[in-house]
Amino acid sequence: NKPVTENSTFSHNGNSVYAITKFGAEMEVWRGSQEGLDVTIVNPGVIIGAGNWNSGSGLLFKKIDQGLNYHFPKTTGFVGVEDVAEAMFELIKKPIKNERYILVAENLSFKSLFSEIAKSLGKPAPSKELKPWMVFIGWLFQYAMSSLFGTKRQITKKSYKTLFETTTYDASKIKKELGFEFRSIHSCVQKTGAVFLKEKRST
Repeated sequence: NKPVTENSTFSHNGNSVYAITKFGAEMEVWRGSQEGLDVTIVNPGVIIGAGNWNSGSGLLFKKIDQGLNYHFPKTTGFVGVEDVAEAMFELIKKPIKNERYILVAENLSFKSLFSEIAKSLGKPAPSKELKPWMVFIGWLFQYAMSSLFGTKRQITKKSYKTLFETTTYDASKIKKELGFEFRSIHSCVQKTGAVFLKEKRST
């Protein structure tokens, strides 16, 4: 019920395999620091930026452009790709070691993000909200198909639950220590949407 900070503890209970493996990778980096390696870790939120339109946040632009109807009530942290790169570059230049920083510009619902993306593409925003029972039925269907035909599952039992979670993040540490200022998600989405449309017209 509180914003996540760099001092928040991680729990394996209820977390996805994706989250657990990222946590395990970070633990390996901290182990390296105990052996004398100077490290600085960044924990970005969902990164908004142009490039790959078939995965990650890029896929959201593609789906909304194609006419996505549904949004889900998840709230999480978002950050622009340029801010992630700039923050890492600034941290490298500083005499900082063995620290970690949350990189989140804004905490937003996916409904708000989808609306911003739709505006950047000149498309209608997804107006229908996914319900837990809808996603659960989709999970059951994929589970049955994967068992019968070996198809790849896009939704895991744990990941479908995260679609309805609210988690907020506090990035005040990097703001305070570096005087870092994040770009607004509105500007990041507008810039990414413009690139998407330009590449779409050129293909």
